[in-house]
Amino acid sequence: MQGLEALGIVRGDALLVHSSFKAFGQVDGGAQTVIDALAEVLGPDGLLIMPTHTWDTVNARQPVFHVRLTPSIVGYLTEAFRHRAGARRSRHPTHSVAALGREADDFVAGHERWSTPCAKGSPYGRLVDRGGAVVLLGVDLSRMTLFHGFEEWADLPWLFNREEILYTVLDNGEVLTVPSRRHTNLPEYARDFPALEPWLKRRGLIQSVQIGPATVRKVEAKPAWEALAPLLRAYPDLFLAARSPASAAVLRG
Repeated sequence: MQGLEALGIVRGDALLVHSSFKAFGQVDGGAQTVIDALAEVLGPDGLLIMPTHTWDTVNARQPVFHVRLTPSIVGYLTEAFRHRAGARRSRHPTHSVAALGREADDFVAGHERWSTPCAKGSPYGRLVDRGGAVVLLGVDLSRMTLFHGFEEWADLPWLFNREEILYTVLDNGEVLTVPSRRHTNLPEYARDFPALEPWLKRRGLIQSVQIGPATVRKVEAKPAWEALAPLLRAYPDLFLAARSPASAAVLRG
């Protein structure tokens, strides 16, 4: 993973990693080799985080999320990671993350207390507060869950369209009731996050390298939020595929 160091990643960093394991082709040792490499780059004081989402399988029809048993729906690497010795998974029923490192317990704590998936006090906001970054291994910005956090923090008026009562089951059998406001699933609000990449590049907010057959991108979380927050508040459709001409002009600027 020398390419990660080329992105400026150093020991002690906090990284939220989205991934496509298939994008790397044949990897000797499988998923654990990739996880080992990431952990080695970050060192003992670093924090490695991956999404372990269940937003498509936990819903009003099937409202139960079991922290240990419910599989991640966002890739082979994430499912392997949540089973890693020492990894800690947050308790949010639809947008959990798993974290590995000395700060892992504190990082994932209390995610289920928030009624929204990516609240500022959740692990997504903690990534920003810690000065962390998002790394996209073989995937593009369409996987950028942190942008949904930006939508929440900017109080976009169209973001939520339903409420559900969901349940988180802990290993000891305790059941937590989690009232949940769900991000809109209406097609007119489909996102087009990849369209932001040229804008981010012009401002030095995204970097990329090639590692084997895969493109790896890194976005610094706090600078990206600080740059995009005023624009999102001024142009609430900035992230949408059906953005207005005014929002499209902002991204070209």
